[in-house]
Amino acid sequence: MSSISERLLEGRIKKFLMKSFEMMGTYLKDVDPSWAARIENLTMKSMISALEGMNPDNPIKNAKLILQGLGFTPVEIRWHPDQGKGEIFLSISRIWKKPIESDQMLQSFVKGVCRGIGSLFFGPKTPIFARLVDDREIPPRFRALFEFRPATREEVEKEEQLISERNLPDMHVDISARAEKEESVVQGALLEIIAAVISIAISKTETLNAFLSTLEWFGQQQLPHEWHSLEALMKKYPEKVLLRIYKEAQIRQSVEEWGRMLGSELARRIQVAHANMSPSQLIQGISLLPPEKITSILVYEPTEYTHSLSIDNHQPICNFLVYLWEGYISAIIESTFQLKERSCGVNPTDACIYVFLRKSK
Repeated sequence: MSSISERLLEGRIKKFLMKSFEMMGTYLKDVDPSWAARIENLTMKSMISALEGMNPDNPIKNAKLILQGLGFTPVEIRWHPDQGKGEIFLSISRIWKKPIESDQMLQSFVKGVCRGIGSLFFGPKTPIFARLVDDREIPPRFRALFEFRPATREEVEKEEQLISERNLPDMHVDISARAEKEESVVQGALLEIIAAVISIAISKTETLNAFLSTLEWFGQQQLPHEWHSLEALMKKYPEKVLLRIYKEAQIRQSVEEWGRMLGSELARRIQVAHANMSPSQLIQGISLLPPEKITSILVYEPTEYTHSLSIDNHQPICNFLVYLWEGYISAIIESTFQLKERSCGVNPTDACIYVFLRKSK
């Protein structure tokens, strides 16, 4: 591989990682009031882990390499051991391409990076505090100044309280014992699963209705003899209908086929209702590239919801949904996409991650 190809590949990988972070951050921002502190803390821990084993003799050089690797050029680092602090001057990242001073998500990410970098100067076991300095003039070639220093006890305790609180919405589905008043909670869980892929440009009501009408159409087609009893469940317990379809698909060894069929029909209904929208407006997180230029798509779904719906107590609905989204994406972009890789977390705050690649002709 030529050096130019290597640099291009490196750039794509960086863009992929930053885009992945942004998508996860966007999800957290919607559901967690403490999202900024959580992003900052997770980034800091990841950075400290990544820095293990680096030569401690030249922390300024190492810090510059890290920040330049994240697309920040130029970078300037000033270390003030007599004041017990460091300063980091940054430009706009070539990868993120957003102004640091006005993007709170980027600020949280960069503060986490700066705190990780602070461990190079103060040691990995010293809690670090970082802030955006907005009360000082900075050289015109930079856009932001961050300061890092050892955290006070109060700052450490405040962060621990924020990130330890369970702020994510409690939408676990217990279909074995649930009162009717939980109807809105159930539909909320389904909506979170659907909204992870379908664009936020479409209202939540329209999104859910499109999914439910697709589910009803499919149930009538594939389970006609028991549809009368299933139809009664649709309004209050639609997730039971989805699980019944998933169970029957397993029995018939048609999980992949049925999933794709559902996804394709869902895409058709969405496109009919929103004929003026482009693929980038109908699939979360894809770029504004023309459809023919899109070669890969990443989907993130909240494990809290996908693993709360399962059959036989151990087969979560994501085993079925992954093929539904394969069919949906292929229909929207009008090209066959196939599941290349899949990874599902085990904790409620984790995500199911699917990687879909365009099939070569």
